[in-house]
Amino acid sequence: MLCDLTNIDNIQAYFDKAVSVFGHVDIVVNNAGIANSRSLFSQPDHTELDEILAVNLRAPMEATRIAVRYFTDTGRPGVVLNTASVGGLIPISMMESYGTTKAALMFFTATCKSLAPLVRVNAVAPYFTDTPLVQNNRLVNSFPLVKQLGLMKPDKVVRVMLKAICDESLAGDTLMVSLGTGARKVELYREQAVHATSFIAGGTINKYSASVSNFFITVLDAVIGFLRNPPPLCESSNR
Repeated sequence: MLCDLTNIDNIQAYFDKAVSVFGHVDIVVNNAGIANSRSLFSQPDHTELDEILAVNLRAPMEATRIAVRYFTDTGRPGVVLNTASVGGLIPISMMESYGTTKAALMFFTATCKSLAPLVRVNAVAPYFTDTPLVQNNRLVNSFPLVKQLGLMKPDKVVRVMLKAICDESLAGDTLMVSLGTGARKVELYREQAVHATSFIAGGTINKYSASVSNFFITVLDAVIGFLRNPPPLCESSNR
C-alpha cells in the first residue's frame, strides 16, 4: 500500500490498514523524508518548501497524533520513533528547508515526553547516511564534513533506532548517531528550556542573549566533536 504523505488523509488510512492487517499496532516509525534540491532562496516559488514541510514535519506530527490517540484509546503501550537528522543540529548553507524541518521534529519529539510511560516518543538524528536520498543530493555531498568523513552505513542507524524503541528509560529523547558505533542523547532543548525559564523569571536580555549564543556555539562544537570521535555504542546501550 502506497502512502502519499503530502495528502494528510492518507496517513489515517495507512494506520487503519496496519491495524486491519496485523490486528494491532505497537510501534510507529516516521522514517520518510525528502531534501531540498537547491537553496530556498533560489527557488522560483514555494512549491518545494510546501512539499518538504508536508513530508518531513507535518506528516510525522500527524502520524504521531494518530498513534497517540490509538494507544490512549486502547490502553495499549506503544512507541513512536521519528527520524530526524544531524542536519537539524548543524546549520548548513543552502539546506535551509531540510534542516529546519529536522530541527523542528526534534523539538516536537521533546514535547512528547509527558506522554510516557504509556506512549514513548523518541527520535534519532543520524549523520548523513549512505542512502539514495543522500547519494543523489548535491547539496549534502558538497558539505565539507561529508567530503572529509564520507557517508555512514545504514546498519549503524538501525542499531540506534532499536535502542530508541526498546530502551524504556528513553522518552522525548533524540539520539544522535555518528560515523562510528556511538550514540549520544541530544540535550539541546532540555538545557535551552532551563536558560529560557531563567530569563523569563528575571534575567536580563543582554545576559540571556550572551548565554544563548555561547550555548549554541558549545552545542555545535560538541556535535562536530562527537561525529569525529564517537564513543562506543555499548556505553550508551548499558545505561
